[in-house]
Amino acid sequence: MDKIKEHDYIIIFSEGRKYCVKADRNRNFSTKAGNIKLKEVIGKPYGIEFKKHFIFKPTLEDILLFGLKRKTQIVYPKEAFYISHKLDLKSGSKVFECGTGSGSLTMVMATHVAPSGYIYSFEKEKKFYELAKKNLESFKLYNNVKLFNKDIQEGVRFKNFDAAFLDVKEPWRYIDLVYSLLKPSCMLGIIVPTTNQISQLMSAFNNKFGCLEILEFLQRYYKINPQRIRPDDRMVGHTGYLVFARKVIRKKKKND
Repeated sequence: MDKIKEHDYIIIFSEGRKYCVKADRNRNFSTKAGNIKLKEVIGKPYGIEFKKHFIFKPTLEDILLFGLKRKTQIVYPKEAFYISHKLDLKSGSKVFECGTGSGSLTMVMATHVAPSGYIYSFEKEKKFYELAKKNLESFKLYNNVKLFNKDIQEGVRFKNFDAAFLDVKEPWRYIDLVYSLLKPSCMLGIIVPTTNQISQLMSAFNNKFGCLEILEFLQRYYKINPQRIRPDDRMVGHTGYLVFARKVIRKKKKND
C-alpha cells in the first residue's frame, strides 16, 4: 500500500474541489471544510478520509490541471491525451515538439513514449523554457525529455522523428522544416486557436502533407446529484483547433 512521503504531491479533495499540494510537514493547508496540518498526513496511505477531506495520489491529469505552474494557456488534457493517441506514440517513439509552453503536452507525450522513447522539445522564449524545466523537475516523472531553449529556425540537428507537434503562433512558417525532420508517412499535429490560422496552414502544406484532419473537443461535466442529474453550469469549451496531417513523398516530375 502506497503511503504519503514528505515532499510527495497529494490531491486534497473537498466539497467537489481538488487541490494539488506538496506534503511539507511545516505547512498547513485550508479549505472551506477546515484546516489540515500536512505533517499529520505524512506516513498515511493514499485514499484516506482525513478531517472531512479525501487524500488521493495525483494522476497525470490532476498534475496538469491543478499542479502545473503556468504562464501560458496549456494544452488541456482533453486534447493532450488524444494528441498522443493520434500521433501513434508508443514506447520507443522519437517525437519533435516546438512550443513547450508550460510543459503539459510534453508530460503526456513523455508518458506514452516511455521507457525507451524521447521527446525533443524546443521553446524559444527563455521564461517559458525555464517554467517548463521547473515543472518537469518538480514532479520528477520523466527522464526522457530533452528540452532546448532555441528557435528551430536557427536549425535542428536531429532528424528521423516518428511524430511532430507544433504549438506556436505562426505554425505555417515551420512546415518545410518539420517536413525535413519527419519520417515518411508519420504524423504532424498542430494546435491553433482560430480558423484563419487553419486557412494559412492549409496553403503552407503545399502537397507535402496529406490525410488532413481538423477537429476540436468540447468537454462537459454533469452535476453529481442522483435526484437531479444534469449538465454542469460551466464547461471546458473551445480551447483550440487540432490539425493533423501525414508526410507524403511525391514523385518528382521529369522537368524538376
